Amino acid sequence: MKSMKKGKIRWGWIILYPIALRLLMIILTFPYMIVYSFAVNPGMSEEFYKNYVFDNRAWISTGIGLPVFYLACYIMARRIKVEVVRNCLFMVGVYIIMDVPLEIVVGDPTEWTLLIAHSSKLIVGYWAAVNVKNQLE
Repeated sequence: MKSMKKGKIRWGWIILYPIALRLLMIILTFPYMIVYSFAVNPGMSEEFYKNYVFDNRAWISTGIGLPVFYLACYIMARRIKVEVVRNCLFMVGVYIIMDVPLEIVVGDPTEWTLLIAHSSKLIVGYWAAVNVKNQLE
């Protein structure tokens, strides 16, 4: 059964999902830091934890972002059912286009950490979209 249609790019999804994902990942950083500060490395000053988040933001973004991006692309692809791979890759691309300038403005990002963070999100988004595409065919 082929339920895939050609030529439909869902720009509403592609624009709104990255904004929602960015907010969700900021919100999910708080529980991550609570666990880190109480269970992994307790007893440090508040300044230490602020510096930790700033210095390791690309790694935290990758750790939080991989499951978030997989689920987001999976859910989006299941809902739209149209050109799922292209739509998911565009959505991740919009997120990357939105995130790179923010990283440059916020601080001095190292290129390889941004490359790892964004390419891993792109791969996970592609993987989720292909899984949905195979289920729909």
